[in-house]
Amino acid sequence: MYASDVVLGSSSTEFSLHYSDQLVSCSINQPGKHALINTLCASACALALGVDGLDQLIKGMSYLSTISGRNQVLEGNWGGSLVDDSYNANPISMKAAIDLLGLYDQRKILVLGDMGELGSQSEEMHHEVLQYACDQHIDEVLVSGFRMQRAAKRFDQIKAFESLDQLLAALKILLKKDDVVLLKGSRSEKLEQLIPPLTEKEFGSCS
Repeated sequence: MYASDVVLGSSSTEFSLHYSDQLVSCSINQPGKHALINTLCASACALALGVDGLDQLIKGMSYLSTISGRNQVLEGNWGGSLVDDSYNANPISMKAAIDLLGLYDQRKILVLGDMGELGSQSEEMHHEVLQYACDQHIDEVLVSGFRMQRAAKRFDQIKAFESLDQLLAALKILLKKDDVVLLKGSRSEKLEQLIPPLTEKEFGSCS
């Protein structure tokens, strides 16, 4: 099983699914290359476990949706979109989130928190993620957490903050209509605290 003719959108993914001698057009309501890979893996498992043909498989795909903290797109109170991917983070998922943000045509603002439990490679991996964000030409990168702050010292264009309230205050100044903001960090960073002040009618604080 494999996919071809892949069209990655900011809110969905379209592709042609090849299985045995069959070819069908598919669409899932999840964005990003990583979502496609997960879908193909789940589809292969479903067929191996006896799901009755591709028709049933495609029907199942139609029920896919994002959930809180996992690439959920919310309406921001500045007139743009907030992508909530704040549930957890590791180097691979960080890069996938950056790739997803890159699918948007609008100005892109990336908000990152620390990645936990990386052991002796932590400093190197935080630097690697920030370098990747810069290489993908993300317009603005804001970070919090002591690991991200330390890594950000090597990048003049990255803004680092000691607290979420400080980050939020700077973000309010940066935001313009139609901007897309993506949140990503480990659970310990509690980036979900940024969601209410960024989605409610009036800007608030994280406290």
